[in-house]
Formats: sequence, C-alpha cells, structure tokens
Amino acid sequence: MNPFNADNYNCIAHIIWKKKDIESAIKYYQKALEIDPKNKTSLRSLSMIGRSKDFANIDEKREASKTSLDYGKKAIEVDLKDSTSWCKLN
Repeated sequence: MNPFNADNYNCIAHIIWKKKDIESAIKYYQKALEIDPKNKTSLRSLSMIGRSKDFANIDEKREASKTSLDYGKKAIEVDLKDSTSWCKLN
C-alpha cells in the first residue's frame, strides 16, 4: 500500500465501514483527507457515515448532522458538476 495515496485509505475505510466499525472508518477517511483535502470520495463518504451512526442524545445527532452537511458541501465545492456528490448530500 502506498501511504501517500488517498484512494488507498478510502478503500480501507469503505471495507471497515461495511464491517460496521464506523469510528475506524472515519479515521481512515480523515487520513485520506490529510493527504488530499479535496478528495471528493472522502468528503462524500464522511458526509454519509456521519449520518449513519447511533447517537446517545439529540445534541450529538445535531452536531453530527452539521458536520455531515459541512463535508457534503465541501464535496460539492470540489466539483459542482458531480451529480453523485449532490445526491449523497440528501
């Protein structure tokens, strides 16, 4: 694995997410963003994964929703014509 390739971290994060280890998946997506801050796959995925977690209270859910929306907006800013980013924002 090339540690300087954001897509490698995205792939690992996706697999981990499918295994329901959300916290670890988030860390890998964030590592991908450290390498490439404009990686729309990472941004889209963080937007979606943030909404799929279980929350202890409404305040946590509200904060996660705000963060999720921020990631979704950043993904759209990277490529305004990317319909997948627009769709995943819903």
